[in-house]
Amino acid sequence: MVFFNAKFAKEISILQDVVSYYWAHFRGKKEWECRERITDLLFQTGDEPEELRRGLEESLILLRRFLGVRYLAVFLALRDGDRVLPLMAQDGLPWQQIQSVQFNWRKADLPPVQEGSFNATEWIEREQYQHDFPKKFIIKGGKGPGKEHLQPAIYLVPAGRQYRGVLLVGEWLEARRGQSLSSYGGRHFLQTVGQLMLTQAIAKRAVYASRQHDRQRDLIVALTSHSIRAALHKAFDQITLMKISATQPDNIMKLLEKLEQNIRVMRKNVDISMETPDTALIPDIHETEMDLEPVNIGALIQNCCNMFDKEAKDNQISIVIYEDVEYLPIVHGDRYMLELVFANIIDNAIKYSKPGKEVRIKSKPIIASMNYNSIEIEIEDWGMGIPKAEYERIFEKGYRSAKAGRSRRRGVGLGLYQARKLVEMHGGSIWAQSNPKGGEDDWNNHVVSFFVRLPLRQTK
Repeated sequence: MVFFNAKFAKEISILQDVVSYYWAHFRGKKEWECRERITDLLFQTGDEPEELRRGLEESLILLRRFLGVRYLAVFLALRDGDRVLPLMAQDGLPWQQIQSVQFNWRKADLPPVQEGSFNATEWIEREQYQHDFPKKFIIKGGKGPGKEHLQPAIYLVPAGRQYRGVLLVGEWLEARRGQSLSSYGGRHFLQTVGQLMLTQAIAKRAVYASRQHDRQRDLIVALTSHSIRAALHKAFDQITLMKISATQPDNIMKLLEKLEQNIRVMRKNVDISMETPDTALIPDIHETEMDLEPVNIGALIQNCCNMFDKEAKDNQISIVIYEDVEYLPIVHGDRYMLELVFANIIDNAIKYSKPGKEVRIKSKPIIASMNYNSIEIEIEDWGMGIPKAEYERIFEKGYRSAKAGRSRRRGVGLGLYQARKLVEMHGGSIWAQSNPKGGEDDWNNHVVSFFVRLPLRQTK
């Protein structure tokens, strides 16, 4: 009897090994097929924002069906250095309720980012066995309306050596409830496929951003060159007249003044064209050049603020973003143009603030009627005031306040002009207010607010 039991147990063990072998082989084959289908799909996906979103969502549908989970969601940095990642694509969640949700790496309590110091794969290998993984990171990092739909989740895949993207994996569906990630469609598979999807998406977005940057730079160079060429022609004509009027000193002085004025125009245009890409000013553009897409405006504003972290610290300024900014809804607009608007205003706020003060960014929804909804963003600084008579003039082309000129702060008087033009192209409006906090004549002690109002839907 003992011999029979031992023999029976040995046969059972051999049978279990055979089943495990064939199961592992079957699982590996199915995982390979799923990975190959996703690879082919992403390879055929274009880099335009809408094409990329559709390609990612089709990939997520395949992956979610294979895994048997409640949802999958991809958050993607739209530019190198972004810390707030808007939702790029998802499957299994109510889109209307979660489209404005963001993932904020800075607030997720992840290791601080230094150049080349954070390896996502090594980090996930350490963290994935913790009992509260990934819950603690999603609770802290998930921001905006609909963030509650991200819980519960069973996995989180970050991409690359920087905080460039993340794939969130929702809980198991009822049919697979209670199983672990060590089984079919396990941790290694999720890391491999997740990294594949994210790196492909990041690369395609980088190609698109590079093409957009080239397009905008070409526009700036073309328009600036046209302006410089016109000024050079005028300068040449004035030099010719000076030769003719060599015996008339009064005429020569007048021509020299005009020549000097034209040289200033050329220098100003060169200054504009040499601005950094993040704050470059576009000379003149039309609505036909707008590249419209859904824009997570809350994430865009927060990432604009991150761009000026060092400048703010150097000037002893704190940037405070109110929580309501995280809950701003999606705006249909040109991402590059909107970045220019907020980058210019935030740059000015830091530039004209007093050391030790705060630049505050707030927002609120505006409901004018059942058919028209808009949002209003306020950027407030404490420092140099604006006379009421200049509230409108500061938005004129080339205008610089006399007080700003005396402060010797850099500027060519085009930032606010372009900000208003770009906002109006989106069907919105921009205006300024200045409230004294000291005496009426104490122009260095004002709270200055710039308001930007944008429609949630295009009105044109």
